[in-house]
This record gives sequence, C-alpha cells and structure tokens, in this order.
Amino acid sequence: MRAPSSWTSSRLLVAALALGAKAAPDPTAELTAQDIGDFAAVEFGDRSVRGFPGPRARPSPARTAGRARGLAPAQRYSGGALLRPNPPAIVCYEGPAYDEAACKNLWPQGSTCLPTEEPVGNCTRGLPEYVVNVTSVKHVQAAVNFARNKNVRLVIKNTGHDFGGRSVGAGSLSVWTHNLKDFELIPEYRMGPYKGMAVRYGAGLEAWELYNHMAELNFTVTAAGGRTVGANGGWFASGGHGTLTSTYGLGCDQALEIHAVTADGEYVVANPLALSCKTGANSTTSFRTDDPAAFWDAMSIYFRFSAAVVDAGGVDWSYLTPLGNETYTFSVGMTWPNRTVEAVTEILAPLYEQLQAIGPRVHRLRAARGHALPLPPLPRKNWDDDEVFANTFAAIRVSVEAGYTFHGLAIGATKKAAGWPGREGAVNPAWRNGVLHGILIGLQPKGLTAQEARDEEAAIQEYMQLWRDVTPARART
Repeated sequence: MRAPSSWTSSRLLVAALALGAKAAPDPTAELTAQDIGDFAAVEFGDRSVRGFPGPRARPSPARTAGRARGLAPAQRYSGGALLRPNPPAIVCYEGPAYDEAACKNLWPQGSTCLPTEEPVGNCTRGLPEYVVNVTSVKHVQAAVNFARNKNVRLVIKNTGHDFGGRSVGAGSLSVWTHNLKDFELIPEYRMGPYKGMAVRYGAGLEAWELYNHMAELNFTVTAAGGRTVGANGGWFASGGHGTLTSTYGLGCDQALEIHAVTADGEYVVANPLALSCKTGANSTTSFRTDDPAAFWDAMSIYFRFSAAVVDAGGVDWSYLTPLGNETYTFSVGMTWPNRTVEAVTEILAPLYEQLQAIGPRVHRLRAARGHALPLPPLPRKNWDDDEVFANTFAAIRVSVEAGYTFHGLAIGATKKAAGWPGREGAVNPAWRNGVLHGILIGLQPKGLTAQEARDEEAAIQEYMQLWRDVTPARART
C-alpha cells in the first residue's frame, strides 16, 4: 500500500484557495451576490484570457496599472486583504524607506527595482499595483473577476521562487496565496483504487513547514527539496520534482483532490474520478584529480551511471562548475528512500570500481548517512546507446568548458513510480522516460543594456541547442 498521498491543490485557477489561513473565520466561504452588491467590477463572467499588457487592443502597463487602482473601492469588501505595498527593494534606495540591514536580506524578484548596494536613481515599481492577501475563496473570486472584467493583468504569487519573474508583473493585480497555511492529516482515505493516509493543505504551506508536520505526525509525503519553496504552488503545478520522485513520482502525481478558482470566478473541486513512504540513506560524493583527462572521464562515468541511480529509486543533484584555467569542481548529493547505508553502498559499488580504475588521482571523498536555462529531462534513449550518450556528454562538457555551470538532477518520474492517480495524469511525458534534468547556469554581469542581455541569451542558447541536437525529437515531447 502506498502511503500517504497528498490531497492538495492547484494554482491560479487558483492554488488551494479552499484551504484558507486560520485567521479567516470561514476560508471556504464563496463570493455571493450579497458580497458583490453594487460593486459590478467583481461580478462573475466568462473565461476570456488576458494577454501581456502592451500589444494592440490590450492595455499598456500604465493603463492596466490605472485600472488596477480602480480596485481601491473594494477595500471595504476585503476585510483588509487588499494591500498596496512598496517594492521590496525600495529599502535599498535613497528615501524615507531606506534600510541598509533590510536590503542585505532581500532575494531578487523580477528585473526592476533590484536589491543593490550601489543604487542608481529611484526604485521604479515594475511590480503589482495591488496585492490581495487571500485567506478565503471569496478573496480569490473577487480578484479574478475584477481582473477579467476590467482587463487587468493578473498574476499569482505564492512564495516567489520563480527565476523567470512570472509571479511579478508590472501594473498587475497579484493574488498572494502565501498565507494559506491550513494542514490536516486524514488517517484513512478512500478514492478509486486508493486506500490509505492522505493530507490536505493550503497553497501557502512551505516545504519546511510540511517537513515539520511530517516529523511531528510520523508520515512522509512528496515535497520540494528547497525548504522555502511552496508545497503547493508553482512547484506542484509544474510537476513537482523532489528527493522522493524516483520512488514515488512527482508532486502532482499524488493529488487526490484539487480545490481551485477558475478564470470565470467559479470555485470548483476536482478529483481523478471527476475529470508516501519512509526516508532512507543519503550519500554525498565529490571527486578530486590533478589530471583534466581523468576528471572528464570520471564525469562521463558518473553521468552514465545516472540511469542506474534512478532505476534503483534514487535521486541525485549535482553541480559541475568551471573555476578557470581548466580547473573544475564537481559535487553531488543523493537520496535513497527506503534504503539502508549498506544497500546504497552495494548499489554504488560498480560506480566506484569504474572510478578507481581510471587511476589513483581520482578519489571518493565521502559517503554518509544523513538527512538559468532548463530543458525537459534528457531521455533514457540517450543512455541506452553508447554513441548517443557520448554525444550527450560531449554537449554537456563543451558547455561547461565555455564557462557555464551544469546543474544536473538524476530523476526517474516513471508511471510505475507515480502509481494512481498520477500515471493517468497530464504531466509532460518527457518526465516519464527522463533520466537527467539539466540546467545550464551563467552569471549575468550587472548593468547590461537590452542588446547586451540579448547577446548573453543568444550565447547560452547556442550551447542549449547542442543539448537539443543530441536528444531524439520524439523524446523531447
């Protein structure tokens, strides 16, 4: 019996909004005609989609900001949920809000008004005009309806872990789900072929908070590896990979029921009929060598072994980083659910034998018990054929030699691992036969002009194209 799975929720349309924060007297309360009253801007309507502000027939950022400001009368309906905060990095710029200590603790969001120790000019907004601090379904419905009826750009933000800045938007109305923290453990739950434990939690619950619930109540559920990543926001909606994926599937594979608000403002509850585990050993490994040829041989051996890692239910995350002067570092961590240290040692024995055969300058440093630009995962076909794998590794190597960092995640989110209901879901099929999810990372200098930024993008895309070229077209879908 697989236990437990998560009874969870989706985003935008809108993440876990049925599961409000404890501060709300009734987080499941829906928007009613009495609530709407004479404020027609939040009436229900169709599901027409709003594009990015700016194109013809769409409002400009300035106009959409003006329309967002039309939400001000709704403050009397929101119970204080409607906020108009300053940009977080305003504390880095001269003015009444300047706070040097606060500036040093900020995480960049978007591409305007960035945290900096050398501010130039003013902190332009470039961020949402208004934020709805949602603690109930009706808050979300009102925000979605207003944005749709007034043709205002709408963004959803949970914890903000989006390097692409999609959770911020100039002149937009932001639905902020961070404070949806409710959690419930259901000891016995049945749905279709599933029978076992389940958990129900809100979109704003962060991974570290979910880990604490696991420790307190003695259960395990799939969660993000990053401790401050939302357990149920963009991570879940994008698939949701983590340290248990090769054994239990993706985060979205675990969903038994999703509470959401759709683009027409309606509150819906969806489940698979209507449309868990124990942790084990971890290991960390790194390599040291004075011979560049031996180093690259070791890297080829290691990445070829990734298929064996995921086949055994393991997950690893690695960084291959250039330091200059033909010097490189490599580090990797692994998670092995339901495995003892002895079992993991046996699984990894062939890997270390191959590494030691290279020569005495390559060393296993330690193994211990304990607790950017991506592509879809490189497919198993790239591992099954010697020539194709050689070309795959060559593409990775030349990218690192060019000065980029390669971040690899060996992960096997197969249908077998997903079980029910995940194996019948709509996740990108590239996850189901993937072995290695690769990200190429390059540091972008400060103060780039728009053309320089485009040139930087074009340069890294040249190396990303090498990865695409070695991946069979059918396997990339």
